[in-house]
Amino acid sequence: MGKFNSKKLLRAHAYCFIISFLAKQPLLLSSNCQRQSEVLLTLCPIGGNAFMKLLKWLSVADRFYKIYLDKQLAPFGINSSQHMFLIKICHSPGILLDSLMDMFYVHPSNIVRTIAALEKQGMITRSPNEKDKRTCKLYPTDRTLSVIDDIQAVCDKTEAILLQGISGSDKNLFIDLLTQAGKNITSELHIERKEEDFYD
Repeated sequence: MGKFNSKKLLRAHAYCFIISFLAKQPLLLSSNCQRQSEVLLTLCPIGGNAFMKLLKWLSVADRFYKIYLDKQLAPFGINSSQHMFLIKICHSPGILLDSLMDMFYVHPSNIVRTIAALEKQGMITRSPNEKDKRTCKLYPTDRTLSVIDDIQAVCDKTEAILLQGISGSDKNLFIDLLTQAGKNITSELHIERKEEDFYD
């Protein structure tokens, strides 16, 4: 077998193991990398403890980044469950409430409550949708527009903290892996959302 980059091999097979586990599908390894995978397994055996570590640190990251965001966003009168809606509404003023429900991986009833809370706080306004009376258009208020750059800066800083110690190329790989893992589990639960970029 020719010389290969062990670091890249570890990354590639880590990708395979993670998405295979979450999607509950068997690993499909080409004949060319079968021997390399055997070497990998002897160096880093995969078992229940390894996957429990994955679930543990996903939970830790989720719990504490929200705590951090809540503290940082408190001066603006919002929390970690509201900022993403404000950012989207500011980037797409007049967006339909129904569009938010099709976009975010959040239960529709929670979105309705969050939008009502933001309206009560004076962060957004809603107006009738002349084409469909069953939904409404959402707009940011001047108050929101005056602080949205600061809110975005808080989000950027939070992401930077989460990615501390990870090199540039590894950051992209990590985000790709996390995205795939999220798609795997939502697909398993038959949850679908539009493939629309957050900032479109």
